[in-house]
Amino acid sequence: MKNLLAIVIPYYKIEFFEECLDSLSRQTNKNLNVYIGDDCSPNDPAEIINKYRGLLNLQYQRFPTNEGGTFLTKQWERCIELTQDEEWIMLLGDDDLISENLVEHFYGSLHEINAGNHNVIRANVTEIDESGKTLRTFDYPKFEKPSTAYIKKITQDYHLSLPEFIFKRSTYKKYGFHHFPYAFGSDEIAWLEFCEGNTIFTLENSYCFMRLSQISISGSKQDLKHKVYAMYLTKKYIIKKLFFNFTKEERILIISKAYKDLLYADSKLYAERLWFILKTAPYLSLKKCCEIFLKGTASTLPAPPEEAKS
Repeated sequence: MKNLLAIVIPYYKIEFFEECLDSLSRQTNKNLNVYIGDDCSPNDPAEIINKYRGLLNLQYQRFPTNEGGTFLTKQWERCIELTQDEEWIMLLGDDDLISENLVEHFYGSLHEINAGNHNVIRANVTEIDESGKTLRTFDYPKFEKPSTAYIKKITQDYHLSLPEFIFKRSTYKKYGFHHFPYAFGSDEIAWLEFCEGNTIFTLENSYCFMRLSQISISGSKQDLKHKVYAMYLTKKYIIKKLFFNFTKEERILIISKAYKDLLYADSKLYAERLWFILKTAPYLSLKKCCEIFLKGTASTLPAPPEEAKS
């Protein structure tokens, strides 16, 4: 059987890397190709990789320069370029794991996925800490609009990131990833665009174990203002390009959160604040305009959005 699934690991951190590969080696269906793109890491993974060469169809490439420190999405892209002609791609973090049944459930669901013309698949998510202890588990609906998933992410009802998703190569080639600082929001825009109006298909009873730690970009509290500004840029892109996917109530929520992000990131970006108000005011009643925008005149900055700390 031809392997239809490429699991791509943008590698940099070695601390949990062996656990990541071990979870792939334990798959009940091993019809997958594994590609590891080394982002010029100071930690040589050769010894770990050699342990799994006989257990996985695995290719490793060390890049001569570091991209993830500047543009993480460019590291994702050059790692994907290592793949061959697999129809489906999964980008798995070097510290994340997948349940033993994930690949089996992927192949077992393909007929239904193809019949429904789904471009985006996801696993359920369990957040874990450095020791592997479960923090939270999210079980998702089998079918869900990406706009609904995004709203649940920004209201803290969901974990929504990159590694739990599987996407079609053809759709990726059409849209690619948008470059935001730290890649915050790049994955969210991808799912909104990759779905092309269809729903996300969830692999029932399959999980991606997402590790939250201080050594990961998402888990670290460093550079919080820059990360919040990236979240603002994500919402700005949605307002400019993808607002038609959202209801009136959802649009108001996005506008409100985007303005709070902008104020927290830098309250002195007056030209940007003016652009934002002029762009979004037509979506709001006068009362809502006052509620959202007049708060920005207060001398006290808002607290960091919870969305940036999850």
